[in-house]
Amino acid sequence: MVFNKMDVQRYLKRIGMERVERLDEQMLQKLQRQHLLHIPFENLDIHLGKTILLNYTTIYDKVVSQRRGGFCYELNGLFYLLLEALGFDVKRIAARVLGSSGILGPEFDHMAVIVRIENTDWLVDVGFGKFSFLPLKIQIDEVQSDGMDSYKIAVYDDQHLAVYSNEEEEWRLGYIFSTQHQETIAFESMCLYQQTSPDTNFTKRRMITMPDSKGRITLTDSKLKITRPEGITENQVDSEEAFCALLKEYFGMDYRY
Repeated sequence: MVFNKMDVQRYLKRIGMERVERLDEQMLQKLQRQHLLHIPFENLDIHLGKTILLNYTTIYDKVVSQRRGGFCYELNGLFYLLLEALGFDVKRIAARVLGSSGILGPEFDHMAVIVRIENTDWLVDVGFGKFSFLPLKIQIDEVQSDGMDSYKIAVYDDQHLAVYSNEEEEWRLGYIFSTQHQETIAFESMCLYQQTSPDTNFTKRRMITMPDSKGRITLTDSKLKITRPEGITENQVDSEEAFCALLKEYFGMDYRY
């Protein structure tokens, strides 16, 4: 892994925080929530033809200095390093995501983080798009809420746990994960695959999504979707000019080839 010394205060400022005074459950919750509210999940570099390498000096510059977002290898990888720098007990873990076809992806097609606080493990994820606002306690079959949705972690097989969300009164599998710590290099081939294979969702269309205090905003090549407590509004995106204007309006980003 390539990474120079992190400017922790600058990273905290990027997510709307000034300081971390303690390393407890409440602070971990605040860090995850603030990260999700300030840094979007997006794949724009892939469609700009920019190869994403797991060089966290470059990723730090992109996310913190350029005020961009990224996908799991970037966001969870960088958040892992922030938590480590702050003094949390952290592990970088591999997961397999359930695809739209109902088939689990290969090992290492998702990166997440486990944090241990006072002998309790928490699943932390700021790079999955729509996910829990709060870390999830790794307590088997315990239903947990982030204030909006319900989640639970269950045993999947002898090597994996699984995280489920409750949608429309039905438990739906998000991904399965191992609790074993992984080095960054283990994710490199899948990171490249996600950027280059025509079979992945990341190469099929541009997408950027981020929650806000009222719900969630998601922009793709063809649609702007705004989710609010009173319902969902969807508007078609009918031109490149419209996409760029909406990207600027809702996410404060310029899209340049």
